[in-house]
Amino acid sequence: IPADKKRINPVDPENMKKQIALDMEWYAKNYGAALDEYTKIISA
Repeated sequence: IPADKKRINPVDPENMKKQIALDMEWYAKNYGAALDEYTKIISA
């Protein structure tokens, strides 16, 4: 990857330091309810 594109590369080591890992167990349990609430909020 060209040096000028590294800042937008999500797997560049410098960018990996800024990321938060997803809690897939939480998503498995709560995705449906969270999506319903989100849809209500953006539809209001």
